[in-house]
Amino acid sequence: MAEELVALNPGTRLADTWTITRKLGAGMFGAVYLCRNDQALEAAMKTEPVDTKHPLLLMEATVLRSLDTIRDGDGKHFCHCLDLGSGATKDPATGLPKDSVYRVILHLATPRNTMAEELVALNPGTRLADTWTITRKLGAGMFGAVYLCRNDQALEAAMKTEPVDTKHPLLLMEATVLRSLDTIRDGDGKHFCHCLDLGSGATKDPATGLPKEFRFIVMSLVGRGIDDLVREAGGHFSPGTAIGVSIQLLNALRGMHDKGFLHRDIKPPNATIGRPESNELRLIYLIDFGMARKYQKDDGSHRRPREATKFRGSAKYASISAHMRREYSRKDDIESWFYVLVELFKGALPWAKIGQMKLRRLDERQEVRQQAIMELLEGCPTEFAAMLKHIDDLTFEERPDYETLLVILRYSLAYNRFQEHPYDWEVGRRFGDRQVQSAGANVQRDRGEIAFVFGNFPRNFPGNDGDNALRKTWREKGIAI
Repeated sequence: MAEELVALNPGTRLADTWTITRKLGAGMFGAVYLCRNDQALEAAMKTEPVDTKHPLLLMEATVLRSLDTIRDGDGKHFCHCLDLGSGATKDPATGLPKDSVYRVILHLATPRNTMAEELVALNPGTRLADTWTITRKLGAGMFGAVYLCRNDQALEAAMKTEPVDTKHPLLLMEATVLRSLDTIRDGDGKHFCHCLDLGSGATKDPATGLPKEFRFIVMSLVGRGIDDLVREAGGHFSPGTAIGVSIQLLNALRGMHDKGFLHRDIKPPNATIGRPESNELRLIYLIDFGMARKYQKDDGSHRRPREATKFRGSAKYASISAHMRREYSRKDDIESWFYVLVELFKGALPWAKIGQMKLRRLDERQEVRQQAIMELLEGCPTEFAAMLKHIDDLTFEERPDYETLLVILRYSLAYNRFQEHPYDWEVGRRFGDRQVQSAGANVQRDRGEIAFVFGNFPRNFPGNDGDNALRKTWREKGIAI
């Protein structure tokens, strides 16, 4: 029955773009076809009658387009929705025109990142801007490959590429952010690489043999990603390393925010160490600014929030507000940073399994929210609850108190006798279990203590005052900080 409902012959052309090659199979309400566009890109096309009682394709397209915004490794498990449209063909039973809906998706056997590699393919020896010579490919992002290149002075650098006609341009924003961050004169500026060049070029499309234009950005090299290092360490770092890394990331965010930009995708893969050759094994870099956004106007005032925004970032680390499609602010970056801190410290977030993500989206239900907090903070130093309280209390335009958060982190290192250096990757330290390993005090504090701290942490925490009211109150309750 399905094959009779939507029957397309080889050579049939739809949307003046897709040409049917052959039938791949048939579903319940329509056939699946192999098709090709004018650039010889092969794809799969699903079809269904417009008047079907059980429409499926609109929902499938909605889901795929949403999944297409995933920036971390989880996104590679989904194909792309390349097109959605409608057409008409002759009903074989009646001879009358019959409307149908079609959806074009990338061939199911082709991984997401394979498409990126095909879009901008540069061979070793390729020369760009009469300056940079491609040495080898380092990897591939969502829309283009990353290459190792070298200039005439033998300076090695990383080159990111993307097609000029990409629907999601990232490199212009990345160059804008990096050039702004390059003007930071204090210590926070050391956590960013340099933008060395921005330009465009053309290469031969391997599918069509025709020239294909692309943009490129050349950046100073960094070392290995924190996600790789924590994986090698057994899933989490030692407490000293976890807190030390997080201190440097917070310094980087402070510098970026003070320059008027939001990152909007804070996660372990977007943090790296420096290069051993540069003696930077203890230096943490914040990278990947393609999804950044300027939140300040030219006069320094805060932009007004848009009523609704698209989701940005990675679901696992995104703030509650981001999941509700609200405008990003500095608070959301800091909330994501806190989730990264907790994961590096204890090895897992309570919503790591996708089925548990709903717990984070129902923040209006205070009981569920509090339960999530208790589970998130269990096994962490009590000081973490104080930091989360401050983050939760921030308003949309309010500047996070980075300085106080840094004081709390430094205090946690000292009070719990956590050894920050050497970092785990310097000595090959590895943990085979998920238990927090402390060099000093036992940080596995009970939920009642965490609940009290979270409910009583004031907005203005005078971190350097060793005799403030908060400390006195906590001491009376037997809580040390």
